[in-house]
Amino acid sequence: MKMKYASIIGLALVVGLFSRGIAATEGLRVLILSGQNNHNWKETTPALRQILAGSGKFDVEATEHPEQCTAETFKKFDVVLSNWNTFGTSGVKDWPAATKRAYLDFVRSGKGSVVVHAGSSSFYDWPEYQQIAGASWKLGQTAHHAPHMCTVKPTAVEHPITRGMQPFTTTDELWLKPGMHPDAVVLATADGQPSALVTSFGKGRGFTLLLGHDARFMENPGFRNLLVRGTQWAATGTVTESDLSWKQSDKSLALLKGGAVVWQLNFADREGKPYFHPLRLPDGTETTALRPKDHPWHLGLWWSWKFINGVNYWESDPKTGKSEGTTEVTSKHVAANPDNSAKVEMELSYHLPQKAPVMTEKRVLVISAPDASGNYSIDWNSTFTAADKDVKLDRTPPSGHAGGVGWGGYAGLSVRFPAPAKGWTFTGSSGEKGAAALRGKPASWIDFSGPAGGVAIFDSPRNLRHPSPWYPNQELPYFSPAILFHEPYTLPAGKTLVLRYRVFVHGPGADLPGQWQKFAEAESK
Repeated sequence: MKMKYASIIGLALVVGLFSRGIAATEGLRVLILSGQNNHNWKETTPALRQILAGSGKFDVEATEHPEQCTAETFKKFDVVLSNWNTFGTSGVKDWPAATKRAYLDFVRSGKGSVVVHAGSSSFYDWPEYQQIAGASWKLGQTAHHAPHMCTVKPTAVEHPITRGMQPFTTTDELWLKPGMHPDAVVLATADGQPSALVTSFGKGRGFTLLLGHDARFMENPGFRNLLVRGTQWAATGTVTESDLSWKQSDKSLALLKGGAVVWQLNFADREGKPYFHPLRLPDGTETTALRPKDHPWHLGLWWSWKFINGVNYWESDPKTGKSEGTTEVTSKHVAANPDNSAKVEMELSYHLPQKAPVMTEKRVLVISAPDASGNYSIDWNSTFTAADKDVKLDRTPPSGHAGGVGWGGYAGLSVRFPAPAKGWTFTGSSGEKGAAALRGKPASWIDFSGPAGGVAIFDSPRNLRHPSPWYPNQELPYFSPAILFHEPYTLPAGKTLVLRYRVFVHGPGADLPGQWQKFAEAESK
């Protein structure tokens, strides 16, 4: 059970006896017991705190000295979560009798207890604690494997915590043959081993989640979902149902509503360029087209430069599916949050096949939770850095330029729509309508909408050549903020180019000028 892996989450350490929760609104009150653990509590406690507070259901506080808690301490809370243990430590080995009594009275009276992973390795000679925790590290019996990928499967499908829960994959350290209290009810298993269970004590409830070896593994949406649902149940005996859920693999992340995809980000290695498909409007209308026959390199909502140093990174060879220039994802970090928002960070490399990169990109995608109307946004932030030589970013010239053609000018962030959207309308930030009126013209934003809503892209006031010229095409249909429309751009060696956009997916009647104003104000800070 010794911590072997450093977490990549840089969350602030919870300091002091008590610290105020980060939830914006009043919710169920949670006290996290922390400050001592044979695992890295300095990273896992802030991670647990962020998950719970970020769900919008809880106000969270923490203590690094649970042995100092009293009945007056506990009475402020609805549930106590233990990320603290006595396993193999040289610190506090026991609680005072008054603290033990106050804790038991707290749970017995109808409140909740939650134990996460090694938090269950405590008080082996305290039978009431063992009853509430339900699982313990039994010397000579319990063991664990190194962290590995496993599948978590619900076994109590009618319990409020796991009702409707689908199996999910995660990487974690599993407890093997934990000591189990006879009254514990196992809710889910991982590789056949108990991973989530519930208990009762008087009028109170206990929830134990044996997953969560380190903060990295706590980023898994299945873990987060179980933690939030289990903590709510421990506090109240009920779970607030939501028709939104996450589906994640090593190839994609999707937000589901009632089992149907709201949006999906695809980043499989073989894909090369990451892309969103599908993107759906609040009524379920699909707004993106993937690899249409006329342009099989169009990938829903995606990013691609046209020419980098004269090399084509846009079109792909129909035989190989690959472009002349390679866009490669070199690393990614995915966080799907309990409040149904997400953040994805990627590192990308632009290079010729088997060659060193000529340019790299740090891409940060922040996807909001759907609002009450089902609208949601994708903040697309890209930082491009040239390698040791200047990088020329170019496009096929449009009409009116040397060698220009009527269809030239596109490159960058792009959306391809399905054929039913051909009847939709382009609208610019100054009220212009139609692709012909907007092509190559500056605008702070452009929207493409039909009766059920549409997709708008806002150009950050901080961007190069803001307000951007645009490339809308009614016939495909397709559109893009096209900063290279009128001329190429050379990124000097070692320098960076930052481009920021907001993609707003909305239903009918959305206040686009108002949404743009909020985005512009946020970008100006």
